[in-house]
Amino acid sequence: MKYIIVMTLLLIIPIAVFAQSAPSPTIQNPISCNDLLCVFLQVIRLFLGALAAFATFMFTYGGFLFLSSGGNEERVKKGKDTLAWAAIGMVTVLGSWVVIRFILESTTGALM
Repeated sequence: MKYIIVMTLLLIIPIAVFAQSAPSPTIQNPISCNDLLCVFLQVIRLFLGALAAFATFMFTYGGFLFLSSGGNEERVKKGKDTLAWAAIGMVTVLGSWVVIRFILESTTGALM
């Protein structure tokens, strides 16, 4: 019985103190967007930028393979193929950017 009274007092006393609560912190929005369309545009812009950076890296890698081949036909072919596929990738990224921009401008009026 004594245990029940002690436990009850320990549970009730903190409620009776009326402790003041700390003010709730305000969280700043790290994204400058307030709607879903703006977030979608930011994600698309980030994704296409990353793809363009990767294509640029592949251009550099293909050029390095081509220049450092030393007459080895296999490395020359690999360098040319890498350059060709990097160019195709860059055209694909730019083409998808144009298509997405056209669709968004014609449907929502939003600019990328």
